[in-house]
Amino acid sequence: MNNQLVKPYERVQLFSGGGSRFGYYLGSYAALAAHDLTPDIIVGTCGGSLSAT
Repeated sequence: MNNQLVKPYERVQLFSGGGSRFGYYLGSYAALAAHDLTPDIIVGTCGGSLSAT
């Protein structure tokens, strides 16, 4: 096992579900980007994975 210090992600955005939430996901990402707080990783499940791509 590697003993080097691993830096965890600072910001993660999770999208779960989809449908009517799609606009919310886009808006929340746009707000984060506007404040220079873009997530290090985006995780999505179901329709949320389509939103994340």
